[in-house]
Amino acid sequence: MHEGPSGNPNNVLASRNILRGIRLELPSGLAVAKKLGVSPIAVDNKVEPESLWYYILKEAEIGGGEHLGAVGSIIVASVFAGLLEGDPHSWINVDPLWSPDTDALLMPGQDNIDTPGSWELASIVRISGVPVEAGGDFS
Repeated sequence: MHEGPSGNPNNVLASRNILRGIRLELPSGLAVAKKLGVSPIAVDNKVEPESLWYYILKEAEIGGGEHLGAVGSIIVASVFAGLLEGDPHSWINVDPLWSPDTDALLMPGQDNIDTPGSWELASIVRISGVPVEAGGDFS
């Protein structure tokens, strides 16, 4: 993705992200995978950069390119968890024992028709107002 005159590698988002990772001394993707207990993917460090950012993209590509791999998913989930924990008004802090089954505004059996007997992402997305058909794909 170019954001300025061609020819300058700093005008390419990928280059800037790799350089930012080096400046911030982020660990390599391989090191993060090992620390998280995730089976690392093979990356040819003679050809490909060791950067965490590159590793996350490569991991997703190897998995078909439609979603993040293990390391990328753990990082994103951790960021969301940290945001929820850090917000004094989030449900985690206001009502840590909350469950959809005990919420007076939700109707088990009606609001979770996507997955009867349990609450999954499809039900939550549909309740939020995004049109989703039961059992349908909401991508």
